[in-house]
Amino acid sequence: EAGRLLSEQGMAIEAIPYLKSAYEIDSRWLRPLVVGLSRAERLSEALQLCTERYRVEPTVENIALLTDLAILSVGRAALDPQIDQTIQESLSRFPSSHKLLELVGTLRLFQHRYVEALDLLVQSEKLSPGSAMTLNNLAVAASEIPGREREGLARIERAIEIHGRTPDLLDTLGIVQLACGWPDKAEVSFKASWEAKPDTRTLLHLFQSLHAQRKENEIRERMR
Repeated sequence: EAGRLLSEQGMAIEAIPYLKSAYEIDSRWLRPLVVGLSRAERLSEALQLCTERYRVEPTVENIALLTDLAILSVGRAALDPQIDQTIQESLSRFPSSHKLLELVGTLRLFQHRYVEALDLLVQSEKLSPGSAMTLNNLAVAASEIPGREREGLARIERAIEIHGRTPDLLDTLGIVQLACGWPDKAEVSFKASWEAKPDTRTLLHLFQSLHAQRKENEIRERMR
């Protein structure tokens, strides 16, 4: 508990010795330890630790934690091909785990492996049709594949119907509308998302929709 408190207070480096000691006594402290390592920018160590734990105890929970870390590592550190292979092979071991399909599909999305992501997220959707994460990420993946944008539109509209017009879902709606060739509709969605929760990512997407409509003056004004 001392390690977790230190980690949550932004003292991840100081927390790690405590968390490591706790993990050596009880493997249930794996998650707090890898969270602490991640906060301390020691992702490679956290990934290796999760991989070793999964080899000893091959559970859905352990592979899900490893996949979570792999998603976090995208853009920050190169993912070891062996770890990527371990994650891929886990799908054969746990083919009916909605959470694992959702996480691996999300990892493939972040890796820009859109066709693989879409296939995994469609499988996840069959097991949990109302999952906001699955529907959202499925919509994004479909929007990146020419000819399948409308599939993404159907999923994000269903997510909004179930979970409401949250800023993140509205942002994804705009992304899909833009991919469908509707920058005016996308502009409305991005503005609604921005008003609910100002976020630089949403602002960038809004600029893209404005640029597609040649509204350069509004882009310059918002940039100021």
